[in-house]
Order: sequence, then C-alpha cells, then structure tokens
Amino acid sequence: MSADPATPTLRWHAAWRAIGWVLLVVVVAASLLPLRQRAGLAGLDKLEHVIGYALLMYWFAALHAPARRPWIALAFIALGAALELAQGATGWRRAEALDLVADALGVASGWVLVRLIGVAPFRC
Repeated sequence: MSADPATPTLRWHAAWRAIGWVLLVVVVAASLLPLRQRAGLAGLDKLEHVIGYALLMYWFAALHAPARRPWIALAFIALGAALELAQGATGWRRAEALDLVADALGVASGWVLVRLIGVAPFRC
C-alpha cells in the first residue's frame, strides 16, 4: 500500500487493483479488436465509451489518494486519444473525435461518482 495517509485503506487492496488492471485490458482490447457492425444502434458506441471510461476512472480514483485523481483523469484521457489514433491505424476501425469526447465525459462522470460514493463499495 501507499505511504500516503490520504490513500484509502482497503481490505483486499491488491485484488481490487488487479481487477482494475483487468478492466483496463478489456477496454483496450475492445477498442482495438475488429468490430461487428450493429444495425439500428447508432450512437450506442458513444454510450459504451462513457460507461467504460466512467468505470475505469471511478475504479482507479477510488483506489488512490484524491491528490492523484487529476493525474489518473489525464492518463485515461490520454489513453482514449492514443486508442483513437491506434484505431485509425488498424484498417478495420476508424478514429472518431466524438469517441474522445465520450471518453472525457466518462472520465468526468467517474470522478463525480467517486466524489459522491467514495470507496464504500471496496470496503467489503
């Protein structure tokens, strides 16, 4: 655990962190793997971006001290930008600026959630 006194003391902190990294890998893989087109669900991918990045931001922000949250947020926004560039280079996905907006909205939503809910779900 961190020596920072503001870092939450959580039971099974290492397990929560490991689950977070698995979630991160899932988001990266889902962003880069070939995509089947879903008929009639226009805009659903933006909702997926918001939910995915909100979950990541909440998860990692809840596991770290509040002073680290701005850096976590910047890291996830940078990840979203990097993944959009990578998608554009794949040949089977395309980069979309609105996806990056949805990622940033998700990061902001996750930050709000951690402020509202805190780390309570991790204290079991």
